[in-house]
Amino acid sequence: MSRDEIIYGEQRNHERLIQWWLIGVLLIFPFIGILNKFLSDYSSIFRYLLTFLDEITIVAFLPIAILNLYKKKEISDPVYLNIAIPVLAFCLLGLISGTINGNEILITILGTFDYIKYFLVIFIYAAFFSKFSEFRKIFRLLLILALFISLSAIIEEVWALILRYVLGISILDPVVYLYHAPPRSIEASPGIWRFGFLRATSFINQYTILGYFCLFILTLYTYVYKKINPVIFIVILSGILVTFSRMAFVSLLVVGVLRKLKKRWMIVSFVCVILITLTFLSVTLTVGEPQDSRNYRQFARNYAMEIWTDHPLFGRGPGMFGGIVSRYFKSPAYKEYNFPTARLKTFGGIDQFWPMIFAEVGIAGGLFFAILLASVVKTLLNLRVGEITVDFKELITALLVFWIAIYIYTLGSGFNNTVVIFPFFAFIGICLGNITDRGSEEK
Repeated sequence: MSRDEIIYGEQRNHERLIQWWLIGVLLIFPFIGILNKFLSDYSSIFRYLLTFLDEITIVAFLPIAILNLYKKKEISDPVYLNIAIPVLAFCLLGLISGTINGNEILITILGTFDYIKYFLVIFIYAAFFSKFSEFRKIFRLLLILALFISLSAIIEEVWALILRYVLGISILDPVVYLYHAPPRSIEASPGIWRFGFLRATSFINQYTILGYFCLFILTLYTYVYKKINPVIFIVILSGILVTFSRMAFVSLLVVGVLRKLKKRWMIVSFVCVILITLTFLSVTLTVGEPQDSRNYRQFARNYAMEIWTDHPLFGRGPGMFGGIVSRYFKSPAYKEYNFPTARLKTFGGIDQFWPMIFAEVGIAGGLFFAILLASVVKTLLNLRVGEITVDFKELITALLVFWIAIYIYTLGSGFNNTVVIFPFFAFIGICLGNITDRGSEEK
C-alpha cells in the first residue's frame, strides 16, 4: 500500500468518526433535558457538557469543515457565500453594538455567537454529508426516535387521564405524572393541564418542543417518503396533539394547508396572509402593563420594548438582555431596568425572540437577522429550481414549508431550539453539500 493510499485511508477514517459524531448528537439532543435532571445530583461537569453539546460540536468541527470545503475548492461557491456574508455582517454589527454600549468583549462575542451559531451548522454538515442516501440514513434514525418519543407521550397522556378521571387521584399527586413534576397548587395547574388534558412532554421534557420535533419529522416524512405508513403517521401526529401546544397546533394547520396547495400564487398568498396575521396577533395580544408579571411573556416583552426605546438603533448589546448569555453572566441591564430575574432560570430567558433581538441589537440587528433568514430561504429556492434530483427537491420543499413553522415558533418563544433547529440546519447543509459536491465532480 502506497503512502498516498495510507494517508487517504486515515482521512476517510477521520471523516467517518466525525460523521458518527454528527449523527449521534442529533439523536442525543431530545434527551438532554431529562438527562440533566437525572444528573443534577451527580456529575456537574458531564451535565455542562450535555447542556453545551451543540456549541461544543459547532466550535470543534467548524474549522475542520471550512478546511475540508477549502480543500475541495467549494468554500468560494456562491451557495455558501450567500449565507456566509450575512452571517459575517451580523457578527460585525454585534461587535459594533457591544462596543457602543461599552460592554465586555467576551459577553459581546458570546451573545453574537448565540444568534448565528446554528447557521454555522449548515457548513459543517455540508462538508461531511452530500448524498441523499446519507440523509435517508440519518432521517430513518430520527423517524424511529420520533415514533419512540411519540408512543411515550401517548402512554404518558393515557396514564395521567386514567389516574385523574378513573381512579380519582389528585392532580397534585406525583404518581399522576411520568415525566412532569406536579404543579405547586391547583391554581398553577393550567400550565400543565389544558382543556382537562395533560400537556405531555415525553422524554423531551417540554411540551412545545415535543410538538415541534414531531411536526418537523412528520413534515419531512410526508414529503420525502412516496408511500406513507398510516400507523407511523398517526403515532407521530398523536405526539403533536397530546402536547396541546397552541404554537404547535397552529404550525400543524399551516403545514397541512401548504401540503395541499399546488399553485404557486396560492402558496405565496397564503404564506403572506399567515405571516402578517400571526405577527399582528403576536404583538396585539401581549400588550399590557410591565408591572403585571402573571403573564410572563407579556411582562418580559414590555421590558424588552422599554430597552429598545432607550437604544433604538443598535440595542443594549448582544448578551445583555433576554438570552442564556445574559443570564449566565448576570447582565447589568436587569438591574438598570429593575427586571426581576427570579423567573429567568425557569424559562431560560425572556421566552420572546424578536423583542429580545430588538432589545439587544436594535432595529439594525433585527434587520440584519431578517436578511440572514431571507438568505437561507433564497438559497433553498435557488437550489430547488436548479439541477437537482427529485428526492432532494422534495426535501428542500419540506424544509421551506417547515421554515414557516419555525417563524411561528419565534413569535411565542425563542429561536435556539436545539432539538429542532439544529437538525433543520443540518439537513439544509446536506442539500448544499450535494450541490457543491456534484459541481466539484463535474469540474
